[in-house]
Amino acid sequence: MRTKTIGDNIYAGSVYGLTAWMIYAVVEQLFTSTLPWLTKPSHAYTPTHWGFTILLFLIYPVIGLTLGGLSGWNVNRITGKRLFRGQETHILLKLAASFSVILFFVLNICYTSLFSNYPVINMLPSFCISLLLMAGVILSSISSIWYGRLCFITNPWVAVIVLFGILPWVPFEPLAGQSKSVKAILSMVYPAAIFLISFFAYKIIYKITDRQNTDKAIKIVSTPPKSNIVFTASVFLIVFGSGLFYKQTPLQTDQNTAASFSDSSQPNIILITMDTVRADHLSLYGYERDTTPNLKRLSQEAILYKNAIATSNMTLPSHASIFTGLYTRSHGAHHVFETQNPADDRAGVFYDWAHNMPLDDKFSTIAEILSKKGYRTMAVVANQGYLGDSYRLTQGFQHYDYRTPVPFLGQFRGKVHPFYLRQSIHTFLSKFIHSSDYDMAFRNADEINDEVFTLLDETKKSERFFLFINYMDPHFPYTPPSPYDKLFPGKDETYTPGKFVEMEKQVMKLERKITGREQKHIVSQYDGGIAYVDFHIGELIKRLKKAGLYEKTVIIITSDHGEAFGERDFIQHENSVYQNEVYVPLLIRYPGTGQSKVVDEFVSGVDIMPTVLDFLGYEIPGNLQGISLLKPEHLNNRFVISESFSSRKKLKWHKRFYNIERAVFSGGMKLITSTLKKQELYDVSTDPNETTNIYSKNTDVAVDLEALLNQWLSDTKEESPYFKSSLSHKKIDKDTLDRLKALGYIQ
Repeated sequence: MRTKTIGDNIYAGSVYGLTAWMIYAVVEQLFTSTLPWLTKPSHAYTPTHWGFTILLFLIYPVIGLTLGGLSGWNVNRITGKRLFRGQETHILLKLAASFSVILFFVLNICYTSLFSNYPVINMLPSFCISLLLMAGVILSSISSIWYGRLCFITNPWVAVIVLFGILPWVPFEPLAGQSKSVKAILSMVYPAAIFLISFFAYKIIYKITDRQNTDKAIKIVSTPPKSNIVFTASVFLIVFGSGLFYKQTPLQTDQNTAASFSDSSQPNIILITMDTVRADHLSLYGYERDTTPNLKRLSQEAILYKNAIATSNMTLPSHASIFTGLYTRSHGAHHVFETQNPADDRAGVFYDWAHNMPLDDKFSTIAEILSKKGYRTMAVVANQGYLGDSYRLTQGFQHYDYRTPVPFLGQFRGKVHPFYLRQSIHTFLSKFIHSSDYDMAFRNADEINDEVFTLLDETKKSERFFLFINYMDPHFPYTPPSPYDKLFPGKDETYTPGKFVEMEKQVMKLERKITGREQKHIVSQYDGGIAYVDFHIGELIKRLKKAGLYEKTVIIITSDHGEAFGERDFIQHENSVYQNEVYVPLLIRYPGTGQSKVVDEFVSGVDIMPTVLDFLGYEIPGNLQGISLLKPEHLNNRFVISESFSSRKKLKWHKRFYNIERAVFSGGMKLITSTLKKQELYDVSTDPNETTNIYSKNTDVAVDLEALLNQWLSDTKEESPYFKSSLSHKKIDKDTLDRLKALGYIQ
């Protein structure tokens, strides 16, 4: 018995379409949210924003109802065709619903292959399986015999599970580090396993929903079984409802902590890094814009170091140096770069820890030492890429919060695989809603402070703590919140992160110069980000005073590196050791002293750890390369080092990045040398912007500094985990890669 009216057909088609698209939504939610939540540590899980979850909850059923209704509207025309006369109307509507899901999936694959950088070869398995499923649906719609044979495959549950199960990243990511033979065997077994899982899932669902309506007998009914609709809707509600409660939690570790704190008179330690902040953009350091009024007030009772130099020009090595008291060359946590020849860019040359090596466990960090002394060690960081667990800077912390933000419209850059239809929905919606307003790549200073204040409230008054805080708001994509986005003139409302990425690539490839308008916009937002961080540091200080902790706490404020805005055709950082990338602020406030002092000598990030240990009266390990800043005599005739190791992202852009660059600072002078034979000398005491290379006019000074640098290189053991067999098969996990992409570090 066939459906008799167009209304009946539209109703039946709408219900079948609704059911099929709810099934797609359920399986997509399972693969993108539920399975990661079940399989990953809670601190490594990135949940989907509740608002976007609800949005998908509404969108997919609407798509199903619309497409199903259109199928019902046109089904009589199809059944009138000779080719489809052998099939029942309701079966055609059921098949049309499955076909619509598969078709959209195929179209999304085609769109991805044309308009994204995702490797086409990775899409072939899913594309081929999709075509086979479409062929099965078409054959089933032509003949009842073929439908009887293929009803298992054309069932929407089976079709969607197979589509997602064959996606290349599902089978291959768990195989990382396996031998080629194991990969080959499991890659062949995996598709068969997916089909078996789908078959048993189909049988279970079939028993639940089709007891009175067997597909094998092909009993003719005019409407979909109510049990099928109820079951699918129930699963849909449960899966999406539970997704609203998946949370990411901070990393909690058991450290070798002293049973009790032996000396309650010891102060707390708060170490703050303002990610990507160059010193010459702080009003504290004479900048014309009032970006740091709170730091300026704090400096009235603190020691200000006017010439602090970062040990490197990027987050990972600089923080590793701060935590270990060792230079980049010694701790080895940096980009691995062993050649000047672009032709040698092979896996065996540029080792792929997302193009960086982690900090080796053998190095003792300040958190480890203080933890063993009885301190509660805690961290709240915004830079979840290089400061996450994968790079091992978490060593020694009992509580380490590097949670990612939960974006509203899907995910920000690289966190959602392009195969998922939700990514296309995100792309479509972002054309109408400016996604950067919602999709931040990192938590802002307000969110960081919320977590910090919670930790301070939870800490017992008798408990001494070491707290590391990382703010990141001046970093790309340069989107400080209102009113800080308009605090300084120059903002271009039309300038998007996408335009910046394209500009950066062109400038770094030396294809063009940055325009004045672009530079003014970026600097205005960068300065606004610094002012925003400064405000929240002020709020932190207020909170410490209110809690009675201010006079019991050492406060250290610095940065990991600076930022370039087109100078010498460099954008962002990780480019060079020029001042705009390595000249950073350093401010230390000791409790109870009210001391205000300015130090002009060169100091380094490696000095922070020995200074803290010295102030607390603990032994300073003999292998540290930094010095205690409590002993001013150590600063006389002292030199500091900064190093730059090129990243693979930059290597792809221009041959000038096939380069290791170093700078040595001493007595107001700075010498830059590189593996590309760069030789530049600057008197940064009088020429802070390094406009005049005086190498040829001061060869004696240059020769002396170069000899000093060469002696340091000779005396300093290079830590190269790249050559260690114990690490030779390890790669960075995909979540960290996604976080690095989100922050713009890799592409």
